Amino acid sequence: MENSGTDGHVESEKESILRRFETLMMELAVGSTNRTSFTLWEVDLIVDLEACRQARVFSWRRLRAYQRAVEKQVRKTGAPPARLSDFVAVWKSRGRRKKTASG
Repeated sequence: MENSGTDGHVESEKESILRRFETLMMELAVGSTNRTSFTLWEVDLIVDLEACRQARVFSWRRLRAYQRAVEKQVRKTGAPPARLSDFVAVWKSRGRRKKTASG
């Protein structure tokens, strides 16, 4: 049973996910990696990021906001990071709601 973040194993898993996510984001920003193995969620994120880039929904501002959201999500849930495309969909729907409310 999870112990609201006090279980050392759960915390180390969260930190491991965060470390891998941060490393992946740095590697993608630089444009290269020396690794030959990736977790399934890392491969999923790489494919999703490329699809977002191809669909032109990618921007550095969104990417930074996405990174902050993922850090919060992983610290809270311990689950692997959400996809950028999911984040963009939520971000866009919030923008539409704001426009509708002020419109």
